[in-house]
Amino acid sequence: ASEDQRLRTVHVAGLADGTTPEMLKRLCEKFGEIERLKIDKDVTGAAFGLVEFRERGPAHICKMQGKFLVDGRVITCTEAKSMVDEGNFMEQMIQFQAPILDAMSMRNILTQQGDLRDKLDQVRAAAMEFASKQQATVDESSLGQEPTAEADQAERKRS
Repeated sequence: ASEDQRLRTVHVAGLADGTTPEMLKRLCEKFGEIERLKIDKDVTGAAFGLVEFRERGPAHICKMQGKFLVDGRVITCTEAKSMVDEGNFMEQMIQFQAPILDAMSMRNILTQQGDLRDKLDQVRAAAMEFASKQQATVDESSLGQEPTAEADQAERKRS
């Protein structure tokens, strides 16, 4: 997705100060449909634009033609090294990566959270108690004995 977005984005240099997003859009929409754009300034204070086209084709044509004379100014279109909406792209990456947790990472997170440690210990104790009662019920039934009162109570709690 990021590679596709990068290939659809064009860096437009040589813009006049005071160039508005509407002006940039009118210039670039001659190549194709624009998804989003922004105007910014580089470290020297020169205005530039980032234009993300909906498809790769128009962006490729714009980059290949390279230079345009607009109102006496040379406008240069090149491949963009950044994206129009990097924040949105980073959100997508974070949402994609967040669920990827292995068991060791999860264990480290849980043991470092002091407020969760007590709750986790309670859950472990309850799970162990449940498992031992389950095992006792299985053992009694496999011996052909009648279940004990404790096993009977555990069975009623489960129901």
